[in-house]
Amino acid sequence: MKTYRVAKCTQRLASYLVATCKPFQFDGTVIEFTATERYIRALKADDPKFEKIEFVEV
Repeated sequence: MKTYRVAKCTQRLASYLVATCKPFQFDGTVIEFTATERYIRALKADDPKFEKIEFVEV
């Protein structure tokens, strides 16, 4: 499990995380959540827009 931070497409990502019951923190500009690499691959496969977003490991 790794922690990721994302600052782009936060509304779309928040919707996805809620739909998949993944807890996250949002400070108004950045979403931070913990997930496996498998989850990140599935997230990118489910929505092609996420393939272009950089998921920064914390």
